[in-house]
Amino acid sequence: MMPSDEYKQYLALVRAALADAPADDWPKTADALLALTEAGEPTERDADLLELMSHAFQRGEDLQQAFPHFYQRLQRNPALREAFLEILDMMEHEDE
Repeated sequence: MMPSDEYKQYLALVRAALADAPADDWPKTADALLALTEAGEPTERDADLLELMSHAFQRGEDLQQAFPHFYQRLQRNPALREAFLEILDMMEHEDE
């Protein structure tokens, strides 16, 4: 089953939103805390959440609403964003 054009457009929008995530509405003191707690490669727990989130994405769920805390973390952690996009790419190729 090939991904629909609507799915491909939605995927492009999500990729663009993650790439351009705004950071100016975040308290400056929170940046230091996030740098300490969210830096580095995704953990095993992150991998589980990324898998859940990717399946929710395929179902068309609002990821920010379904995973509010993890979605914020995803926006602020480049390694997590890259892992999420890689999962979506793999899922897209499985459907082809």
